[in-house]
Amino acid sequence: MAARPPTSPTAPRVVLGTTQQDGAPAKLGETFTLGKASPLNFTLLKAEYSVGRVVIGNTVYYPQVGEKLLVLHYTVHNPQKKDVRYSWADLKFAAVDAQDRTHEFVQAVAREGTTERLELSLKPAQKVQAMTVIRVPASGVVPKLMVQREAALLRYDLRGQVTPLAKGTADPADISGATPRSQVPTALKTFSSLERFDVRLDEVGFTKPPRRWVMVTPRGVSPCAATPRLQRRISSPYRWSMQSSMLAKYRRSPSVPSLREARQEGPVGRFPDSCQMRRTYTRPGDGGGTAGGSSGFWDITAPCRAR
Repeated sequence: MAARPPTSPTAPRVVLGTTQQDGAPAKLGETFTLGKASPLNFTLLKAEYSVGRVVIGNTVYYPQVGEKLLVLHYTVHNPQKKDVRYSWADLKFAAVDAQDRTHEFVQAVAREGTTERLELSLKPAQKVQAMTVIRVPASGVVPKLMVQREAALLRYDLRGQVTPLAKGTADPADISGATPRSQVPTALKTFSSLERFDVRLDEVGFTKPPRRWVMVTPRGVSPCAATPRLQRRISSPYRWSMQSSMLAKYRRSPSVPSLREARQEGPVGRFPDSCQMRRTYTRPGDGGGTAGGSSGFWDITAPCRAR
């Protein structure tokens, strides 16, 4: 019986664009040396979800509608015998959501526990704690995180590893605590975070607008006045105008307070998308459209219907 001719090995089938980028699996608390030309030791200490503001330098980072923040806390250590420069560009962070969409970090890094933008020269053996943020979808968990320096890449499985949102801001329908409420209940005369400011609603009630304001109200609808108080929480001045859309964001942003709790204290109306506003200030010279002082008042009058 004739022997079969030797069969040549079958070449593996190659499909372009389907090969996952190389990377080492990593866990929180583990230390890795990243980079060959200029290595740094990196340790991811903590990851948490947030709907509040994060200030780095003079920039305020906050979630837009449909977003939350993934806040990363980590250390960088210089293992070399020479100084090594470290800034935001020396490590790249990217989160991958449940739909496999990639979200890059904000390209800014703060020294842990401060709002100071972190850019320094690390001495040999020096270690520094740092923090950065990634804007991610509001709904659901973020399962993956990638950290890269030069060709070295770390892959983190974040499922069950991220600190959830606080109970007051987390949607109770999501048991993971990763999804924020669409509205966060609050009370009158209680400050809540709103982008660059803390906002407090002092009073809401029916009123008669000044004669110089021309207001046409439908039958059965009365003018309603609201007085919120703003406190600036950043060091640099911030400019707004009478046409500012900040107050309209009461209706849109998932991280701002609703007026739900104010029902117990008097008639409550719903802010329209635009309304007449009159501003008064706590200090002379704070006017002119620039928030140079620490706080200010807006009296808002708009047609509204009692609930």
